[in-house]
Amino acid sequence: MHALETYSSFKLKFMQKLTNFYNKREQEQLFFLALEYLKNWNKAEYTLYQNEEMDLVNLEKFNKIIFALKEGKPIQYIIGKTHFYGLDIMVNQYTLIPRPETEELVSLAKAQIPQNNQINVLDIGTGSGCIILALKSALKNISAFALDYSREAIEMAEKNADNLNLEVNFMHDNILDPKLTYPKFDCIISNPPYIPEGESIKMSKQVINHEPRIALFVDDNNALVFYTSILAFSDKNLTNKGKIFFEIHENFGNQVLNLMENKPYKNIKLISDLQGKKRFIIAEKFE
Repeated sequence: MHALETYSSFKLKFMQKLTNFYNKREQEQLFFLALEYLKNWNKAEYTLYQNEEMDLVNLEKFNKIIFALKEGKPIQYIIGKTHFYGLDIMVNQYTLIPRPETEELVSLAKAQIPQNNQINVLDIGTGSGCIILALKSALKNISAFALDYSREAIEMAEKNADNLNLEVNFMHDNILDPKLTYPKFDCIISNPPYIPEGESIKMSKQVINHEPRIALFVDDNNALVFYTSILAFSDKNLTNKGKIFFEIHENFGNQVLNLMENKPYKNIKLISDLQGKKRFIIAEKFE
């Protein structure tokens, strides 16, 4: 049975159906993400094969993707994965979709972590495991550890590690009230929840309705709760001259720095992301 149209002609229809929901650049990005998922084609392959007739099975799958996109579901949850730091990372409704600025956090840590010794690295609030997996993929000398409060997130992170053939010790624990016994770490990295609940009204429904609130939001009156707890944890579990890396809310840089004032940290830096927002803090512990 012949398909109704070619991939080239369907691309135009795909974009037209999303006109009221996404701009033209986003429409095209979504089409190619869906195409990669369904056909494993990149843009170059699309150019070569765009006049190939679509089979009815893929036509139906494309239309289901369009329906989900119009409902506001992120494409990453529809296809079940995203690209992060050169890796394919599976995601679901229990894991935050990794953002580009978090790739910058990985690059900062990668540049600072020694590569000539065995180093224990802990990722706190690992979610899909994207940060620790990116670091383990790039730095073979590290012993990788990660914890999260969500059992479902840990399960997804473990699947990602298995798919990437990377060894990570995943732990289920609550950093606000940790119960497990931990070794000493040479590096602690975290992108914890940091968005005050009050800011949710300004955020897109795509995020609010689909991404896990537990991974995004904190109480308006206690917005630094995770940084306070991670620093308390680091007091006990970060080695002397060990390094800590935070992703932070762009408006809370000075407040997080204040938390570190009376603690044994030096070489503290507040660093902007590529958009010019104060997004990261790195520091070194000296006892």
